[in-house]
Amino acid sequence: MNNTTISVIMPVYNSALYLRPCLDSIINQTLTDFEFICINDGSTDNSLNILTEYASKDTRLKILNKKNSEAADCRNLGLSKAIGKYCIFLDSDDLFSPYLLEKLYSQIYKADADICFCDYSVLSNGNKSRVQTDFRAQNPFIPSDELNQIFQITHPVCWNKLYKTEFLKKHQLQFLNQSSSNDISFVYSSLVLASSITFISEALIEYRFNNINSITSNMNNKISNVFSAYNKLFQIIAKQPQPENYFESFYTSLNDVLSYYCCNPQNKLKIPLDYSFLKNKKFSKFLHQKETNLNILNAILYQRPLISIVVPVYNAETYLVEALDSLLVQTQHNIEILCINDGSKDHSLEILQNYARKDKRIKVFEQQNSGPAKARNTGLANATGVYLMFCDADDWYEPNMCQEMLSSLILHKTDFVMCNCNIIEQTPEHHRDIGCINYHYLNMKGFISLNQYNKQAISVVLWNKIFKIETIKKYMFNFPSGYEMDDDAFIFQYLSISNTVYGLDKKLYNYRLLSNSIMGKLYSKQTLYRVYDVIKIFAFCIEAFKRNNLFNDKKWFLRIIQSKVNWALSLLNYQGKYEFLKQLRENVLHFYDKKDLKEFPLLLLCSKKKYAKALELLTKTKKVKFFGITVFKKKKSQLKTKYYVLGIKIFSKRASIKQYLDYKFYELASDLQGKTTYLDTQISQIKSIIEKA
Repeated sequence: MNNTTISVIMPVYNSALYLRPCLDSIINQTLTDFEFICINDGSTDNSLNILTEYASKDTRLKILNKKNSEAADCRNLGLSKAIGKYCIFLDSDDLFSPYLLEKLYSQIYKADADICFCDYSVLSNGNKSRVQTDFRAQNPFIPSDELNQIFQITHPVCWNKLYKTEFLKKHQLQFLNQSSSNDISFVYSSLVLASSITFISEALIEYRFNNINSITSNMNNKISNVFSAYNKLFQIIAKQPQPENYFESFYTSLNDVLSYYCCNPQNKLKIPLDYSFLKNKKFSKFLHQKETNLNILNAILYQRPLISIVVPVYNAETYLVEALDSLLVQTQHNIEILCINDGSKDHSLEILQNYARKDKRIKVFEQQNSGPAKARNTGLANATGVYLMFCDADDWYEPNMCQEMLSSLILHKTDFVMCNCNIIEQTPEHHRDIGCINYHYLNMKGFISLNQYNKQAISVVLWNKIFKIETIKKYMFNFPSGYEMDDDAFIFQYLSISNTVYGLDKKLYNYRLLSNSIMGKLYSKQTLYRVYDVIKIFAFCIEAFKRNNLFNDKKWFLRIIQSKVNWALSLLNYQGKYEFLKQLRENVLHFYDKKDLKEFPLLLLCSKKKYAKALELLTKTKKVKFFGITVFKKKKSQLKTKYYVLGIKIFSKRASIKQYLDYKFYELASDLQGKTTYLDTQISQIKSIIEKA
């Protein structure tokens, strides 16, 4: 009679570097009743010697030797030899909690389930991060109750799951004999066929991501294997009573896995369309309804580009060739370059047309000179890619920019990604202040959860970011034409639906500072009136928020408004400040209730038409009045402090005098306030006597 509880099945191929700690973590499990089947897949390093050494010390370890035929064949062989009531498939370069087998067995036995899975951690370059799904369901659960998310409850890996051996053999489940994606059909088919599934919300495995011999590190030309795996899975789905109930989850899962493989630019995205799931009438109808969705699956099926790059062009002949050349040599070849000639008067259009004749990825659009906003909207309207990037015609990309941005977005699963840049001052005499220059550098690095406080720290430049086109088109985000800072408006709209961002600390974009740039001109006295456009940008964004039911979360945008208002007022004189606040109230603040503005005193005073008090608050002005006359005034700014006596400025830059004036100011203010209080008391007493009389 067989009393073995668990069969541990492990393919081993050239794992000598990691094998000892892996074997130790299994040998030392708290549940001891298991057999350990190691299949040596023709290793050419010291792996077999290590296995032999361990087998001589522990009789539970059994070695099966075979010629190299990769992991799927090894797992199938191990399953055919397994005698345990339950079985688990582990990898030879990972590490396992000593409680892995005990906790999985206890949970699956108690629930009498066919499958039990757990969370895991990813170990990469010494850093460990936990991986878990957002799946919410009863524990255990019946798969038929979760068909709309059945392939999202766990990742398609076999090594974090314990199976009933009888269940696997009953349904003749086997790993596809292919070099990659062989566990997708196995894992997902088991989810469809299981009568009950349970899980443990605890990370019990450390998955080593940077093993150079692991399958996931070699993703070249494996997209066809992904389609083969999902084709096999679809054959199982097609046999179920209502296969269409699986379509949404199947579609989402396939797209997610394809996205992962697109992180390698060498993968060929063109695949044959003769897979049975693509020819299934019901699924074809479902796909047709999804055709407008701009995602990876549709890009592959309909031969769309992965990335659309929008390039507005106006009189850029001096730098345009360098910009276009940098886009055409991208390591991610599957892109389209949308160049919008904005009524250029130089040879820009001729350059664009010559390039378009040489490379079909370049598409040229013409318009009368209308500014970058309309040009970018033209690019948006014609973009067919999955993701969106921007490039200014006088700048250029590093060769790996598109691929680095794409991979970061997919692997970190964020709403957008932003990278660092190189700044080239083309005209040294037009040097910007250090604050302006530093603004363009990446200031938020790594994975970041966005909230009402840090959204205002996101730079509003377009060219260092990658966005999801499907999101943009769903909410109809665009650029307001005719205003400065139209890029601010686009970023603010996108931030309204963004919860996460990844800051890629690599200098992938080359930003050229020119004397005739828009931002350079914006600070000149002749064009300072354009600062008022920020008010129109606020109103434009709020209308977009209201249109898309995104106006409930208000504080994050109020923080941006407050920050931008402070910036704008710093550029204007007193009369300009007063007028700016008046327009702000009339065009923007009426969208908000007074309770929304409680945390923002400047905006609250402005909404109450108390513009002078708002400006006093902004400039940190303090006054001492005597019978309605301002006797002393202290006005403090970021750079200096000014003192006034009866309106006469008595400011001095010398620190000793400044300190003395500061002291005398408070001394005199206190004395006068005391006298004022005394007079008020006398007047009150006189009033009281008169009233009594």
